[in-house]
Amino acid sequence: LHEVDEAERQLKQVLKSAPKDYRTRNNLAGLYRATGRRELAVQEVKTVTEMRPDYATAWLNLGHLQAEAGQWNEAEEAFRRVVLITPMNAAGHQGLAYALRAQGRPEEAAHEEAQAARLAAAIVS
Repeated sequence: LHEVDEAERQLKQVLKSAPKDYRTRNNLAGLYRATGRRELAVQEVKTVTEMRPDYATAWLNLGHLQAEAGQWNEAEEAFRRVVLITPMNAAGHQGLAYALRAQGRPEEAAHEEAQAARLAAAIVS
């Protein structure tokens, strides 16, 4: 509904009563990212990865944030965590491919792109 201020208020209210609610914190990071507050988004999503190091969604979000900032080594690390936690995650493999290609590693990137395509095709069929 594009009620960003109200959404942010509600998310923060939830976190006041449940500061360890990692999903709410991840949603707040998404709201920050969507509204151009990258540093706040990174801070929140890093908190989530510390709280729940096995939460692939947070690592995926962190990878995207780092890729958007051109922090390719960090993005690669985050996307590698995604595929380590959830090997069947096509978005994780695609993100990893993007980070590898940006670092001038086209062969590794092609391998990850092929893996992402296989996984995406398996979902469709």
